[in-house]
Order: sequence, then C-alpha cells, then structure tokens
Amino acid sequence: VNTVRVYNPSSNTWRVLNGLTNIFPVNICASQAECIGDNIVVVGGFSSYPSNSVYRGYIPLSGLDSLSWPTDSIAAAPFGTGVYRLGGGKFGNDMVFGPALSATQCINQIWGIDVYNGLWTRFMPNTLDTAARTSVAVKHTSDSLHFYLFGGITRDTSGYHFLNSCEKYSTGNPVIGITGNSNKIPEEFVLHQ
Repeated sequence: VNTVRVYNPSSNTWRVLNGLTNIFPVNICASQAECIGDNIVVVGGFSSYPSNSVYRGYIPLSGLDSLSWPTDSIAAAPFGTGVYRLGGGKFGNDMVFGPALSATQCINQIWGIDVYNGLWTRFMPNTLDTAARTSVAVKHTSDSLHFYLFGGITRDTSGYHFLNSCEKYSTGNPVIGITGNSNKIPEEFVLHQ
C-alpha cells in the first residue's frame, strides 16, 4: 500500500495521514526510511519486484502531520540493482542504507547519502561473508565510524538460513578536521630551492 502511518508515543496511538500529498508515491513494502531535519528519504522496497528508486520527502516543522513528495526525487540508489529489507542509520548529514536483499542475492554494501547535497558515499566494502545482514547500527565517534551488523540470512540450494552471528566494520571518519593546530607565531621564514 502507499499509506503513511504515524505513531504518537505519548498517547500510544496510530493514525493514517490523509490527503494527496501525504500518500507515498508508490505501493511498496520492505523499504528503509530515515529522517534528518525536515527531510525524509526512502530507499528501495518491494512492489512486485525489488526497487532501485529513492524518494525524498519533506515534513514541515510547522505541521508534523503533513508530508510532501516532490517530483525531484533523488537518483536511483547506488546498489546496482533493486533492493529491499535494507538496514539503516544516520550520522551528521548522512542517511545510511544497507546491507540489503535483492531478488536473488545478498547486497552486502553500506551507502550514505548527504541529505543536503544529494551525493552518495560508499562507507563499507562488501562484508566478509555472503550473509545479508539487514540489521545495522551506526556508531559515530570523533575520528571513526563503526557499523554493527546483526544476524542475517543466507541462501543456498537447501533454502534460506537465518543467522545469530554479528559482524563489525570500522572506518575512519569521512569528515577530516585539523586538531591541535599550534597558535605560535613563526620566528622566521625560509625558502629552500
């Protein structure tokens, strides 16, 4: 379906948003959505086949019960194929998506999109095994990113197999800053050939 449901934790109630601007542009399930500020991005999903689409919406801060889905949706996701059952997370201006499943394989990649410039960044190479670990947690420290991937599913000739193992991947913080810069004034300048 293409309805949008909102949960209110203070009243422990659900409601369905009404109106043409509030419905999602397509019928879909098993996609992943993340929010930063008034931006909401939905990646992948399944609707008769895995989707490679990315939709960007806006939630006006003045009316949290209102959505808009402009036609200038972000370009296709960078997985190279349609995906569904994605993991997700966020840090800074980046919404993180992956790993994921496609119709026939595990897509063991993690990508982030900067919500303000629309650029995708590959944060993790293919994971160490062939399991689709579609549950991911992102931990951001001052100098690194850590991805914790939980459980997962594999597929072989005997069928699907669910896992209870975990995997961790760390990488340097993509935002490089200069720290500990000296405030001393140089005593002389020298030019060498």
